[in-house]
Amino acid sequence: MGALFCQRVQPMKIRAGKTTQRVFAAPFANKGKTSYLRITLAFPCMRKAEINPESTRIPNSNSNFMYAFTLFAHSWVRWILLILALVVIARSYMGWLGKQPYSKADNALSGSFMGLMHLQAVLGLLLYVVYSPYLKTAMEMGMGAAMKDPTIRMWSVEHISVMLIALVVAQVGRSRTRRIADAVKKHKTQAIFYTVALVLILSRIPWGEAARMARAL
Repeated sequence: MGALFCQRVQPMKIRAGKTTQRVFAAPFANKGKTSYLRITLAFPCMRKAEINPESTRIPNSNSNFMYAFTLFAHSWVRWILLILALVVIARSYMGWLGKQPYSKADNALSGSFMGLMHLQAVLGLLLYVVYSPYLKTAMEMGMGAAMKDPTIRMWSVEHISVMLIALVVAQVGRSRTRRIADAVKKHKTQAIFYTVALVLILSRIPWGEAARMARAL
């Protein structure tokens, strides 16, 4: 039999039944011809409940420009949205309690607030469905395991769910306000619904993570 030459080869992974087989092929010279020695090693398959920590690692967002850009826009639109929300809500309470007329400025500010809410929702859904690795990681882990991880649970379930509820609450308030004729009731309805929406938004902003507060591109 000819001499065996050592050479690094890429192992092939084959799943068979309850074992995972890794197949190696090493070339050797046999009577002037090159033959291959096939080596098969079998390992027990990992159970579904056993999660490899490497598979749950979130990739660096800087490696994906579109992800980083969308995340940047989503982060900074948030601050414009919050400032506008405070202005609209303050005017609504002053109009309600002070029995003031519902002006064109009030209507324009309310419409601008809802426009930013929808823009922020589009950016968030784009991140969630297309670019963000959190949903993919949660699906790979299984929702049972993902719910036990605070970070994965926050960004794959809690954040988007509460923000969409806030959008629905604000939109219902906007629609109701437009159908009401009385100015004071307009202010009252707008104040109540927008306040609830703002509280929901504030509850899912990661205040404890400084890097997310003023994100750079």
